[in-house]
Amino acid sequence: MGMDLRLRVEIGRVALRTMSFTSTRSYKHLKRDLHTGKCALLLDGQGIVECFSFLLAFRITRWDGAIFVQLGKITPSSVVASCALPSTTSSPWDLSNDAVCSAFASVLSHLAPFVEITSCERQTEYKETTSVRYLKTQCNGVLMEDVGDSLQRFVVGEHHIEDEIDHGFNPAVPKPGWMYWSTESPAMLRKLRNRNMYAFVAQEEVSVYAWMSEGEFA
Repeated sequence: MGMDLRLRVEIGRVALRTMSFTSTRSYKHLKRDLHTGKCALLLDGQGIVECFSFLLAFRITRWDGAIFVQLGKITPSSVVASCALPSTTSSPWDLSNDAVCSAFASVLSHLAPFVEITSCERQTEYKETTSVRYLKTQCNGVLMEDVGDSLQRFVVGEHHIEDEIDHGFNPAVPKPGWMYWSTESPAMLRKLRNRNMYAFVAQEEVSVYAWMSEGEFA
């Protein structure tokens, strides 16, 4: 994937014209990532499109070894549960400390001032279901100080963050069950019920996180 960006864009534009999309938004999103170097589209010898997406994933640990994990996202039209490291699409060519820190701040601006990025390592994942090859760079970081007080206003259940979540929320989309505990909750959620979960609001999307042990995240 070391070819010049302009050449990758031209090849990608040819591949893009052969693809079909269920929505204009999907097309525009892929085209934007193609032109900014965040993904690449190639045609193999049989004319089948292969999509390469460049990701930066952030593995942030604190003093007790716990990892900051994304539990899900809420948009005005959907709720998507997950258990994954925070990540963002990004150009793979600039992994300088400034570029990585800037990318991390774009994902978790409220946590960024308290984190030091210590290393980056490239990984490759292939998901058959989406025919996307993820060229992922995992950036490892450590929490430099206790952020409990600084992030308290983002804890799910606090009036401040609840108001932000409610503002503009589509009533037709139920609030996700993993934000509210009950005796019927899955075992993993019951384990997390006594810990803070943090909700960060960006435009029309709410991302929810929690600290999890290595064993819980594995």
